[in-house]
Amino acid sequence: MAFLSLRRDFGDDQALPPQLPLIPSPVGGTPSPIDYAPSCLFVALYALLVPLALYRIFARSSRNLIVVFTLGLIAERIVFFVIRAWEAHAPNSQRTSPVFLAYAQSTLAAGFVSVGKDLVAAVRCLLVRAATTRASESESEAANALEAEAELASEKSPSSALIGTATFADEPPKTARISTLPLAMPFALSIGPSTRPTRASGGWWRWMTAKRERTLYDIACVCMSVAFVIVIALSLGSGGVYAKGMYVESWASRTLQLRYISCGLALVLISIVHMGAFWAWARNPTMGYGSVTIMSAICTLLTIVGVYRLIVMGSETENLLASTGSLNSNQSKAAFYVFHIAPEWLAIAIVLGVNVRERFVLGGRIDATDTAAATMIAITSVAV
Repeated sequence: MAFLSLRRDFGDDQALPPQLPLIPSPVGGTPSPIDYAPSCLFVALYALLVPLALYRIFARSSRNLIVVFTLGLIAERIVFFVIRAWEAHAPNSQRTSPVFLAYAQSTLAAGFVSVGKDLVAAVRCLLVRAATTRASESESEAANALEAEAELASEKSPSSALIGTATFADEPPKTARISTLPLAMPFALSIGPSTRPTRASGGWWRWMTAKRERTLYDIACVCMSVAFVIVIALSLGSGGVYAKGMYVESWASRTLQLRYISCGLALVLISIVHMGAFWAWARNPTMGYGSVTIMSAICTLLTIVGVYRLIVMGSETENLLASTGSLNSNQSKAAFYVFHIAPEWLAIAIVLGVNVRERFVLGGRIDATDTAAATMIAITSVAV
């Protein structure tokens, strides 16, 4: 609807108002002949991911909603780069079309955020694995501690103090000449409770049971999914208002504000997901670092995209087609493909390269309830 409104306001059959003296530079610059080869390259790279995504979807062992959402993003990226390659040799009026610029800025701003949103269900499974395994280990440790205390108490019982052990087979056991029973009992009663460390009767660790911890993770991940959806809406809005920001000063300032707010919040949310993966590993180091390493690699790649956008999104230009003073120079275009497009493609390739269902759900031996909860988190984010 936003793009239909832009076409109605700035259609080809209507005269465009004069542009502002300074307008926000489009991230990635305006398509030019130098963009033709990189656009074709990434069309081919994203096309190579389509068979892998289809295999992950149709294979029962790897089918999950994360792969479904990723396939949708791959299809959109193919369309985007096809249009960008066509715009590279189009007339100047089409290269600076407000409708195309609004679409390009919207999809570039929301693409890496959507990948981060898909990771919420995966990090939730890591946290539940850590909490469940840690709880079972605590129960076994408590049982072993009780057994050790029982053995220690039996060794230090009064009967053992009165009866010695035989050193030879023909020598009867010796008994103590003076009974230490009257002295041992007061001694034990006086210093025993004070020297043995006791655990407090209250505290958050007694209230935070494994079930409550898993419930807390469920609530936190649902809130994270809703927050990601809000950030995606802000990212799309920053691109949607870009076209009007070329002609109206108030909309230009609004474009910059939405850019910084959406990108900053996206980096915060991705950092929380990143820390959540390491928290799951710190919670239970025996869980293994394979899944955490994969999650960390994806979050690091998405962070590179967000940091690059924060650096360049504040630039302004007098002319969208100018090669100086804007993001249309060869160095700016190279940085765009290296720090924005390539990390995003690598993150998607990693998601498809591993069996997400086995690595984060079935591989962790989580029960059906946990699998359904992770699915509900993804469905909730889409429903919102």
